[in-house]
Amino acid sequence: MVSGCGFRHALAMPTAEDQELMQLLASLPAPPCGALTPSTLIDLDSARGFVRFEFPAQPAFENHFGNVQGGFAGAYVDLLASIAAFVRVRQWCPSVDFKTDSAG
Repeated sequence: MVSGCGFRHALAMPTAEDQELMQLLASLPAPPCGALTPSTLIDLDSARGFVRFEFPAQPAFENHFGNVQGGFAGAYVDLLASIAAFVRVRQWCPSVDFKTDSAG
């Protein structure tokens, strides 16, 4: 079981194709920005375009309230969306467009 964000998910046995994708992604060199946002690919399902990553806590990313500051959260979303799109369509997408709002 993997837990996080208040939910638990039983990992399904990955297909041979998904295992190959995980190996391919693990073999790619990390981009320079990867040093700022280290992550580990935990699970993927190419049929659904689903990925699950683990991001270790980065105290430097905290805002005044101890939460991840929105810009850093956006970097995580960008990584997740681009990898999820890749596993679904097998090509790199140039950009992800989204908005963060810190008004509470």
